[in-house]
Amino acid sequence: VPGSHSVLYQGYIVIHVNTATYDFFTPALRTRLAETAEAYHLRLGLSYRYHDLLETRFAFEQASAAIQFGSHIHPDKVLYLYDDYALYHLLDQVRSTSDLRRFCHPKLLELIEYDRKNDTPYTLTLYVLILSGGRQAEAAKRLHIHRSTMLYRIEKIMEITGDLDLHDIGTGTRLFLSYSILVYTGDLDAKEYP
Repeated sequence: VPGSHSVLYQGYIVIHVNTATYDFFTPALRTRLAETAEAYHLRLGLSYRYHDLLETRFAFEQASAAIQFGSHIHPDKVLYLYDDYALYHLLDQVRSTSDLRRFCHPKLLELIEYDRKNDTPYTLTLYVLILSGGRQAEAAKRLHIHRSTMLYRIEKIMEITGDLDLHDIGTGTRLFLSYSILVYTGDLDAKEYP
């Protein structure tokens, strides 16, 4: 990258780039980087931006974590943004001292067990609903189902989980974290729950 500085460190090529010249967060530049990485059989991890060379260690940790988790969760990609994997990095740090499953919402665990016993799609439906910001029409579109089917599934989810308040932002956040934990631990398939 013209104007950049690079070093070889612990088997990684670490590149310092002036973000005033290059904005790696634009889709066009990310596409070029991915194409270059594929051509040279490399995997690229992009850390958050930082403004002090003394923060290089943190940027290196972020970029290498992005590669570590990204290549596991999305092995078909070659360019990984730390922002997409920061939660998994956090979970990895917490895992060393705790069983992560105990942080999962118990109602979600009940729903997963119900789906396993009855071969139903309610766990995925709830996940897509959360990703859609609670917008039922958008969730139905993402799942390729009719809106009436979506409404039926939501009613069943409410019946199975009891007092789960899907309109509460705290509940939605905790459920999203729970899904992330279960993808991290391998209890849910990363391809099915991206």
